[in-house]
Amino acid sequence: MSRNRDEIATKFAGTLLLGAFVFECANGELREGTGASVTLRNQSIQVLQFLAQHNAAAVGKEDLIAAVWGDTHVTDDSLVQCISEIRRALKDTNQTIIQTLPRKGYRLNGTWVPDAPVLPKYAHHRGVFIRAFKSIVSNNEHVAFAEGLSEDLITRLSMLRNLDVTAEHSGYSFKNRNAPSRDGNPDSETVLMGSVRISGNKVRVTAQLLKQATDEIIFSRRYDRELEDIFEIQDDIAGNIIAETQIALTEGEAARMAHRRTRSVKAWERFHQAVLEHFKYTASGNAAARQLYREALRHDPAYLDARVGEAWTYWFDGRSSHVFDPDQSLRKCRNLADSLVTVAPDMPDVIQLDAALLVLEGDFDRATKRADEAFRAGPSFLYTRAITAWVHLYAGNFERAREIYREHISASEYVADDTLFYFAQCLSLLGEHDEAVSLAEDYRRRVPGTVYGYTLLATALGLAGRKEAARATITQLHAAHPSFSLETFCRHEPFKDQSITEMLESELREAGLT
Repeated sequence: MSRNRDEIATKFAGTLLLGAFVFECANGELREGTGASVTLRNQSIQVLQFLAQHNAAAVGKEDLIAAVWGDTHVTDDSLVQCISEIRRALKDTNQTIIQTLPRKGYRLNGTWVPDAPVLPKYAHHRGVFIRAFKSIVSNNEHVAFAEGLSEDLITRLSMLRNLDVTAEHSGYSFKNRNAPSRDGNPDSETVLMGSVRISGNKVRVTAQLLKQATDEIIFSRRYDRELEDIFEIQDDIAGNIIAETQIALTEGEAARMAHRRTRSVKAWERFHQAVLEHFKYTASGNAAARQLYREALRHDPAYLDARVGEAWTYWFDGRSSHVFDPDQSLRKCRNLADSLVTVAPDMPDVIQLDAALLVLEGDFDRATKRADEAFRAGPSFLYTRAITAWVHLYAGNFERAREIYREHISASEYVADDTLFYFAQCLSLLGEHDEAVSLAEDYRRRVPGTVYGYTLLATALGLAGRKEAARATITQLHAAHPSFSLETFCRHEPFKDQSITEMLESELREAGLT
């Protein structure tokens, strides 16, 4: 009978790079570079764990058999079968990862991944648990309005980026108004709850957002409306509650402005569906976002947020796509940006779009001026801070970029993915390698689908002197994105100082990217 794998690994843990594979010694998990798990028999996992404990050293057959099978009598064939299975899994056809040592045994040739220092982790998402809004009066029509409002809130809040939404069944009604909010979903930080009262042709809706752990009230609002078109009233009140929730939990005051820029629920829905696609940072997500932004504009042609979003999709193609013509994409972005500047010259979202586009056009002096102008126009807009920092980063003002990023992070209880990416890059270029690597690893976990998560981590590791880990990261990149090239990367990194791009390019070439 073989031993339990946990018994073998009781006093041993660590992460080992085995060619293009990663082995977690403590739990015996073997993964491909793409993150997919590789299945091995239990005995084979135990053999690999024991070899990993003695990485780079000769291990005798007798010691391996004793460690895995204990007092159970087995022949060498059992061990040979396990070694063969592991080699097949690792694609070790030349036996360079697991070497056979004549008359001695075997040797595993892996590379240890150094333990990352313990650094602060930044919140990715905020959580809200939605309790069904209750009707004060047990009237079918009143209850239906309350349930419809609850369902509308659940559906529309679920579309928001960086907000995890859970909800109780809309038909559930708690009787004790003062019931503690912590009875909700324990994984959510906050609870949204409220009530509906209808009297004659008037409706009053109250809404509260509370901290789940303490019942501290984050906001409490009352909405009084004339009850004419019941669905229009429901849309109006739901929109106001959603805007207040966004302000409190995610996007700050920008949420209130965005809510006021359209009164079409369909346009609002398409816009937020587009945002979710947009921030996948993939070519397919970008294409889907562009289509959804256009659908939003069909519902409301004057919806400026959707027009700005459409322009950003062309910006993304001009910077990152290896499918579309970058010059043509940037021309389309410029046409949209210029039209937006004409219509809404003081809108922070428009100014920051113009600033980011000027970076890709190579006009860094105007770009930094426009970015600072956007910051002054909307200092409480968290995304404007992030774009301003991004412009200063690529203009070579690393210390200024770091200052804005830290202010941005301290002003918000969560950090968006794109902010995390560029903050990591900024710290890496300033030589703050431990935190840069930690943030780059966090970004890779958050956004596994984008190729630039690999390049960010590989360059951070390379600049930190962890060359083997950088090479392993590029091996994983090749497996997930075989057509990606250094040429595409360099277009993605439009630094004013070309030597910065060349330095990053050199690190990636050394790590194996061509």
